[in-house]
Amino acid sequence: MFHTLEKWSPSLRAGFRLAWVMCWGIPLHAWDAKNITKIENGIGEVMDVDEDVRELHKLDRARVLIKIPWLHVINHIVTTFINGVAHTVKIVEEICCGSHRCNCNRGDYRESSEEISSE
Repeated sequence: MFHTLEKWSPSLRAGFRLAWVMCWGIPLHAWDAKNITKIENGIGEVMDVDEDVRELHKLDRARVLIKIPWLHVINHIVTTFINGVAHTVKIVEEICCGSHRCNCNRGDYRESSEEISSE
């Protein structure tokens, strides 16, 4: 699990961060971890998917843990082609502050909104 062990110093910085994102608009015929990973590749590296995704408990949205290199809040629209048909998938980072309710499905973030194409 560990590659090296170093004494902490202020110059040590992680080159990435982990973020849970919610994905809406994934078609049912593409609902598996392999296809979800392809959709997320334009944003970051998929580390894990929520148990609800693996067990098919919820099919309205997918919750995915991704490793990303930037600090901006994720709010993307991904156009993905599945069996030659274009599908639009909305990807929004979960933002929860303390005891407040999660704001991840409001879609009103202005930090990092851009359109990405995924094949």
